[in-house]
Amino acid sequence: MATLCIIPITANSQAYDIKDSINNSINDLPKSYDDINNAPEGFYKNELLQTISSQHWQRVEQFLEKSTNHKDAKSLSLKECIDLSFANNPEIKQQLSVLQSSRDRLSAATRSWNPTASINSDSLSITGGESFTESRQETNPTGSELQRSIQRSRTTATTNSQANSAVRAEMTWQFLDFTRQPTINSASASYSAQRYAFYLFSRDLVNQIQLNYYQLLAQKELITSYTIIAQSQRNSAKVQQSRFEAGRVSLQDLGQSYAAYYNTLSRLIQSIQTYYELSSTLARLVSLPDETFIIVEGQNKFQAEWPYDLDESIALARLNNERVLQAMELSKGSKWSGISQLNSTLPTLYLSANASYLASDRSTTTVRDAELTRNSVSQNSYETTSLLTRESNYDIAALIGFRWNFYQGGVNNANADSEFNRSKSFDFEAEVARDRATDTVRTTINALDSLILEFITAEAAADASKIAYIAAVARMNAGLTDITALNQLAQQYQQAITSEILSIQNYNIRLSNLYRETAIWPQDAEGVADQLLNKTGLD
Repeated sequence: MATLCIIPITANSQAYDIKDSINNSINDLPKSYDDINNAPEGFYKNELLQTISSQHWQRVEQFLEKSTNHKDAKSLSLKECIDLSFANNPEIKQQLSVLQSSRDRLSAATRSWNPTASINSDSLSITGGESFTESRQETNPTGSELQRSIQRSRTTATTNSQANSAVRAEMTWQFLDFTRQPTINSASASYSAQRYAFYLFSRDLVNQIQLNYYQLLAQKELITSYTIIAQSQRNSAKVQQSRFEAGRVSLQDLGQSYAAYYNTLSRLIQSIQTYYELSSTLARLVSLPDETFIIVEGQNKFQAEWPYDLDESIALARLNNERVLQAMELSKGSKWSGISQLNSTLPTLYLSANASYLASDRSTTTVRDAELTRNSVSQNSYETTSLLTRESNYDIAALIGFRWNFYQGGVNNANADSEFNRSKSFDFEAEVARDRATDTVRTTINALDSLILEFITAEAAADASKIAYIAAVARMNAGLTDITALNQLAQQYQQAITSEILSIQNYNIRLSNLYRETAIWPQDAEGVADQLLNKTGLD
């Protein structure tokens, strides 16, 4: 048997076609019966012995250790995963922010009943002035020498200033508005729809965590089963190799032993990789701040028994499913928005009160400075005159008025029709959600019974094939059977064990889906969503 070698492709190496490599390996083998008879002695033996290597098992063990025992791993139960997810997951925080935004819009719509008040003020200041200077000299030739020359100087400065200020206050209460209550009802329905969206997301998140957790439990058990089977087949293959070297078994028996062993190793590697991927996904859902890998706790077992019959389950799903309730609330919101559009043509009544205060201050200041000089002797006089005037008045008024936009060009009617049609679409969406929930519940409950029967038969098959395998090993050791029968029984045992493990996994997954569709919280998730709403004040 030729060995298949896969040469890694690098930037400096030639890319080989794997198909050509396989064809070349096949071409090296003998083609006919005569070629087989004429093949060199030990040709097939050497080919097989080149394939057999203890490094395969060692590398698988290293891969298992690296993939399932991560250095940053953390062991968590299912309830701990759910609790941590509701505390850390950014998507759940996003849903809370959206819900908070919807509640704020409802608060804004409700507060439209309140009156509005405003105050504004303004002021203006003007200042101006002028200055006048007069100077003259008088000469009296007939007077005495002391009175012969007189010089007079006078300066007059006038400053005018004016300051105006106004304060106005107004309060308006629109006490009759036919669009207000429909708008509030629409916002309330939107908030209720967003609450159902939050619960729906929460159930989906719990469902995803459960699905990953149950699959991890199943993969962990599959890894254990494949490891035990591979170890048994490895030991059996080594025994066959010793017998082959002693000439007690054929080369065919030896090849079959190692083929079965390596097939089991392949399944083991696939389960290890699946376990790693599921654990990484679970870590993302839980949103641990540091750890990137989760080790699950517990055993792969049936988690619970569904307590309701088919009719009760369908009734619960059609009545309580959040997809149905969300669509119904969205329908109500659109309907109220349409009514608000129609009511916008009706008059609105309002009460208005306003007050104003106006003040004006004026001032005039005159300063006169006079100087009299006689023969180098000066006399000064100083006079200041101020005039202040203040005027103020106020006005208070109250009135009842109305506004009536009785015609808007048909725009409001078109908008109302749009909202009503949108409401109908949500009604149909709710009906579709009911039908889907009914279908899911019906098929899921039937699947639960099917999976229980599958587990019972798989368990019986595993027990029977295990006993047959043990008996076949004893017969082969006694030389009463060959390795072919032993490998067939080992394969049957693997299939039975896999069916047994996966039937439990699929039962738990179906059960989780049933909890979600009927809007019932599983035991590990009871109260987590309500507690989060209470903590954030959104209850």
